[in-house]
Amino acid sequence: MLSLLLACEPSAAERLAAAEVATDIDTALAACPDAPCMAAAVARLGTWERCASIPDPWDDECRFWQAEAVERGGDAAGALDLCRDTAFHMGCATHVLGQAARRAEGIDAAASTWDELRPRTDPKLGFSYWRAWWRMGIDRGSAPGIEACRDMTCRKAAEREIEATVHQLGIPCGADRPAPGWIAEGSAASSAAWSTSVEGLCTRGEPGVPIKLEGPGRPR
Repeated sequence: MLSLLLACEPSAAERLAAAEVATDIDTALAACPDAPCMAAAVARLGTWERCASIPDPWDDECRFWQAEAVERGGDAAGALDLCRDTAFHMGCATHVLGQAARRAEGIDAAASTWDELRPRTDPKLGFSYWRAWWRMGIDRGSAPGIEACRDMTCRKAAEREIEATVHQLGIPCGADRPAPGWIAEGSAASSAAWSTSVEGLCTRGEPGVPIKLEGPGRPR
């Protein structure tokens, strides 16, 4: 009889499948076999007030996802306030700031956004913010010259992203290495960052051996 009763109990996989298609949060949470499922259900249905009912540490993960969703809704400042209430404050704030940075069109808009958000978070995260913005610009091929930066944090972030991109490219050491098209035309600072990064890579690596990783502007 016991084996028959156990056979009637839904498996964890069946409960997870039921939770994933439930259209109301109570049904979804009741079906969930574990806390990760519960957090995913709250996020899917947007019932963020139920984060508090999820066992630790997934309640904090749930609020982390809530902060990301709030930023996507246009309230980056409110999202950062939510981050402060999680156990993953710095990681949460870094993600929110990265989203906000990628949303900013142009360096002036990015600077204004950072000025607005800086009082709501750790000022040290400005470097991560600007790295996210420069990463987007490099990937799109629309990054301005580093001279457009108005402070050293922005400049250092730009240099670091140019260096990171160099490490993704296939560049044979010892060959002519002109700056690619995504380096802003006429920018001495960006061109210098490119050249310094290439020379550093070739000096630290084995001379004459190309780095064969994919990235923006890689040789075809």
